[in-house]
Amino acid sequence: MTTTGKWHLAKTYRFKRYTTKACKTCRVKPECSKAKYGKAIQRSEYTELINQNKKRIEKKRLLPQKASNCRTSLWHYKTTMGV
Repeated sequence: MTTTGKWHLAKTYRFKRYTTKACKTCRVKPECSKAKYGKAIQRSEYTELINQNKKRIEKKRLLPQKASNCRTSLWHYKTTMGV
């Protein structure tokens, strides 16, 4: 995929548009895209930050599960040892 490097403006952000010439000769293009010149992908200037945020949220979502496993183990230890 290639881009001209030009930033396009949406209402609240900028993006680059990526296209490919491979769509012109692809035999399954009608199933994939009705666009005359093939598929185009827009990549926001904030894409990297969005991906970092998703990873951070996923990591935080996993933390409570680890803590609950730790509490269960501590409870099991206390009840079996009579502590």
